[in-house]
Amino acid sequence: MSSTLDSEAAFTDRAQQIGLERCVIDKIRQKKFATFGRLAFGFAYSPQSSDEAPLREFLTNLLDEAPSDDQLASLRRLFFESHTMALTDVRQRVESNPDPAVATRKLPTAERVARQQAQEKRLGGLVFNPTTIPSNHLVDLFVDMVETGILTYIKAETCCSRAQKVETIRKDPAVSTAAAGLLKLGTNNTDPACEANTEMKLRSAWQRRSLAMDLAGLASFEVTETWNQFLFTHLVREQPKGFAKISLQQILDTDK
Repeated sequence: MSSTLDSEAAFTDRAQQIGLERCVIDKIRQKKFATFGRLAFGFAYSPQSSDEAPLREFLTNLLDEAPSDDQLASLRRLFFESHTMALTDVRQRVESNPDPAVATRKLPTAERVARQQAQEKRLGGLVFNPTTIPSNHLVDLFVDMVETGILTYIKAETCCSRAQKVETIRKDPAVSTAAAGLLKLGTNNTDPACEANTEMKLRSAWQRRSLAMDLAGLASFEVTETWNQFLFTHLVREQPKGFAKISLQQILDTDK
């Protein structure tokens, strides 16, 4: 949720969806309030308050003019959603799942697209297509690490591409008990997996891991790829006479 609160792309996308003009959004961005988190705490006011004067005064100063009735309706809604999301984020942090293997936080779609486009421009030497781009599930695993501050090791078999994720999607039927005691039929989505049992497949999986960590903001692509290159340099290096060649399992153990 914190990724959504601090995402300017997600804020802009939502503002456009509820009918705010681009010029209004640009003014909010110029005043550096173009995120849900900043707008929610931009001034001392609660949506439950009966006195709307602080909200109107803040919006007038923000836009350098009093908003029209239709703009005010959209801005009220945007502020209410920002305030609600901020409270939800606090509750989720207090009631977070203690299991670090469960990714509970996901990157919002607008923020995901913006980061992907920025990454493609920044890393112009790479080929970006569904077979090289990391799956959303892999990116979200690293986003969850950034949000919780808990690092866990991600196996190479988990580093699927978007194409592999689509191919391995499988929904198994599952029966659960609802709050009222009734049985509920649903589906269990299995986590995607890919093969990494050869040098080429492992190298591709680790490159997708580097891209995913870069998108999540956990580590830069340059840093992680330097480490990957270091491991594979030892894998292909000729050993002195009497010494065994480095195995694939050894660099996997070293990486872990």
